[in-house]
Amino acid sequence: MQRNPVIFEQLLMKNTTIKTFVRMLPACFILANQGLAAPSSLQPSKPKTEYLWNQIYGSNTPQKKLHLYKNDENPYVQEVNVTLRMQYQAAWVNGQVGNYPGSHNWTSEFRRFRAGWNAKVLHDFKIQNVWNVGGVDNNGYWDKKTARWEDHGQTKTSLYEAFIQYNHKNSGNCFSFGKTNPEIYAENRVSSGSLKTPDMSIAEQTLLFDSVWGAWAANDTKKNDLGYYLGIWSGTNDSNKQIWGTWQSFFTTAELSYNIDKVLLDKGRVYVDWVHSFANRNKPLAGNSENFVGSQCQNVISAYYIGSHGKFDLTTEMLWGLKSNNRAAGNLFGFTFMPSYNINEHLEAVVKFQLASGNNAVNVGKNRYAKSLQKESPGNADRYYSVGAGMNFYVYAKDHSRLKIMTMMEYGNSSVSEANRAKNAGFTGWQFVCGAYTNF
Repeated sequence: MQRNPVIFEQLLMKNTTIKTFVRMLPACFILANQGLAAPSSLQPSKPKTEYLWNQIYGSNTPQKKLHLYKNDENPYVQEVNVTLRMQYQAAWVNGQVGNYPGSHNWTSEFRRFRAGWNAKVLHDFKIQNVWNVGGVDNNGYWDKKTARWEDHGQTKTSLYEAFIQYNHKNSGNCFSFGKTNPEIYAENRVSSGSLKTPDMSIAEQTLLFDSVWGAWAANDTKKNDLGYYLGIWSGTNDSNKQIWGTWQSFFTTAELSYNIDKVLLDKGRVYVDWVHSFANRNKPLAGNSENFVGSQCQNVISAYYIGSHGKFDLTTEMLWGLKSNNRAAGNLFGFTFMPSYNINEHLEAVVKFQLASGNNAVNVGKNRYAKSLQKESPGNADRYYSVGAGMNFYVYAKDHSRLKIMTMMEYGNSSVSEANRAKNAGFTGWQFVCGAYTNF
């Protein structure tokens, strides 16, 4: 069949798309012959290179996760992420009671230096591995002879977290096994990167323990009004942080929480925690003549509230430690009240009041900087209270934990029993703490 050129040309000119393409052909041929690139509107868009620094600190809203790899369509590995947490603090301490009444001292430390990775695999599983890389939270300790932190060089490492977690179809119902820091008590359940004060409660610090091995189950409190967190744990000695602990320090945790929005503040949640230790207080662990690794009391009950209303936040807690594994100590009661107010998106004011009471039960040595003034350990006191205020500066308004400066000026007062007074135990005085923190 012979083609009619007139009819074909008429059809061609009536089709706008074809007509445009035909008109562009000569220009494209010329560009090709001259070895020039086609117009940018015809080139496929290239992905923008995202450097690690830009992902972490290079924008007003940094990525929540630092992805080394991310592909939701991969059936085996969906994400591989890097984590880092650094916390450097310095403090000025002025003691009115102690070995050197009226003395003062500057001291500083890498309190935390943690690095690791986590991965999402098979869509429902998470693998996490984090190490203490030096810092006081590794194997560091205060040497009263040299009056400084020892054995916390950056070449020292210890395992902080290593667990596998199953989250059924991302429903929030998680089942996990491995090593972690259990999410119990008001201060400990919040990530250290999200804390509003360098230390919140000496009562909590008296009872807290290092990260431990265990198995636990929990749901997502952001998705459920009624929350739960249940665990069975075994503590480890400081010199053996990588291994499973002895069953002599076996303990369990149980937590229930409930959403009470609009009850006290616009948003709020109340928690009740119970920690039970199966350790035999009459058979202390080798090298720990009085104190056990893990839960320091046979039973600990903690009730606390975390809430917010606009720019105002509030955390308050009551805590009871019953039958201390330190046979020389009685029961412990603690109370903390900590309101805060966001002056603007980068600046926050915090006020804190705390009280801890119990016969020789308050471990004042947990006050990180009081010990820097004394040759002897600050020891245990019968009562301790403190009042403090501070300002926090957040570099990123949308992610406070990414990079911040935290300050706190605090006055503490301890009452010491006659038995310990001869050792000048306890601490009364001022301390000013300033720290820089980064977390991703």
